Amino acid sequence: MTRLLLLLLPLAARADTLRVEPASRLLQGAAATQQFLAIATAPDGLDRDVTTEVAWSVSGTGRASIDATGKLTALADGAVRVTARWQGRTAAASLEIRDAARAREFAFGIDIGGILTRQGCNGANCHGGVKGRGGFKLSAGALHPKEDYEWIVKGGAYQVLTSEVKGPRQPRIDLARPEASLLLQKATGAAPHGGGRRFAPGSRDYETILDWIRRGAPFGPDDLRENRVVRLEVTPRVVTLTAGGQHRLLVTAHLAGGASVDFTSQALYISND
Repeated sequence: MTRLLLLLLPLAARADTLRVEPASRLLQGAAATQQFLAIATAPDGLDRDVTTEVAWSVSGTGRASIDATGKLTALADGAVRVTARWQGRTAAASLEIRDAARAREFAFGIDIGGILTRQGCNGANCHGGVKGRGGFKLSAGALHPKEDYEWIVKGGAYQVLTSEVKGPRQPRIDLARPEASLLLQKATGAAPHGGGRRFAPGSRDYETILDWIRRGAPFGPDDLRENRVVRLEVTPRVVTLTAGGQHRLLVTAHLAGGASVDFTSQALYISND
């Protein structure tokens, strides 16, 4: 588990310097995205998140686009310079885009397992517990995607000291009527669910799962070890806030194959207070 430290202190309004995080990054694949942060440092050394206050721009016409929140989307191969301007100060980051025309191959463990993790479905206090919940079991943190796939597509629950399924199986998806799939019905609150509503119909997570079911619920290639997350990194590691203040976090997943991927919108965030 990756941790960061939050400090609640008075914070100066004036800033001496401005920086962009990450300072450099390599993006690979079609429609790859990267969240950038703009951080102002006050004279006393304390940082403040000004990501939505800066004016963002990118060089390299047609290679990338960036929105007002600092989220960049790759469009074409090449080098890109990301610039943030704020109160007369300028900061920049460098970016290289490769294989922008190559779509990333679907992988159940990442594309579907990632949703289940981010929504808390496979946590220890839910379906990721030893015996699962409500007759439905998932591996904790999507660590065993093949087992998750079988439980979702074919049905089945926790078995003690045996791999043999006892009792009737209840699939969590319906290939004939994708919208009627229990996986979607329960997560949206359309069917009774002890875990409550996890996402809304029409949301990105809903549409991702619905599209997967409509395509026949494929698992994807068996061997995608290079896509296994070996380390998560949170930026910044220390955050200073005034009472009621807010600060965005940047989450980067370092994969076994050596690539680094923006997981800011895919991570599950938990506060201890």
